[in-house]
Amino acid sequence: MARRRSRRAQSVAESEASEGGDGASEPSAGETQPDQCGRGGAHHRHRARRHHRLEISAVPPHLAFNKHIVGGYRPSPLSARDCLASALELHNETWNIVTHAAPLLVALPYLALLLAQWESFEATPQRVLLLPAAVCSAAVLALSSAYHIFMPLAGTETTYQRILFVDVLGIWLLQAAAAAISSLQGFVCADPVLVSTLSLAPSALGLWLLWRAKDVRMRAGAFAVMTAARMVSHALRVVVGTGLHAGVAALITAEALVGAGGLINAARF
Repeated sequence: MARRRSRRAQSVAESEASEGGDGASEPSAGETQPDQCGRGGAHHRHRARRHHRLEISAVPPHLAFNKHIVGGYRPSPLSARDCLASALELHNETWNIVTHAAPLLVALPYLALLLAQWESFEATPQRVLLLPAAVCSAAVLALSSAYHIFMPLAGTETTYQRILFVDVLGIWLLQAAAAAISSLQGFVCADPVLVSTLSLAPSALGLWLLWRAKDVRMRAGAFAVMTAARMVSHALRVVVGTGLHAGVAALITAEALVGAGGLINAARF
């Protein structure tokens, strides 16, 4: 009798198991749904990482170049999207972004107005040189803003050097344009093609040196070559030039300020 009961209970259990196998199995208490919990958890972890700020000791060496800034660093590497989103957050580059992007936003409407009214201007040398000067000034602010925004994009030293070159390119562009404009205005009676070639040749050399530069001193050396060429141009402008000689004093003052800033920047690191 007991043996019959045990066989009957076993058959009932087997039938119930077979019926339950036809339906969808319920997830156990320890299981999670990958489409919901897993994806949402990864999203929250991703956002938490972007908002996290690091001390200088936790930052890669190629981003920890300023020992005076000890905290507030964004994690690296970040995606381009996260770099853009972090531009509106507080971190160690916030002030650099604001001081470059804000003037750019103010200048862009004036630059657009200048372009819109360009055909109505009289075609004098001063008017013609106004547009490249304005464009180059806006480019400096735009390229420098991009550098400070996308700095965490660099996960390696090589990538950072390429991003840094974007910032340096803006400075080079402004100095190259200033050399060409100053030369064309200082030697208005000379062949403009010859004057432009002689003024841009040192700028081309400086650009090549900047591309090969690996540290701040090498970059300072490249800009020193361009500065020396401009100083020679200023001296020739006084001796044989036909431009306004009184403007040379203002140019020398500007060169002195730029040189002092470069020396301070090189000595700081």
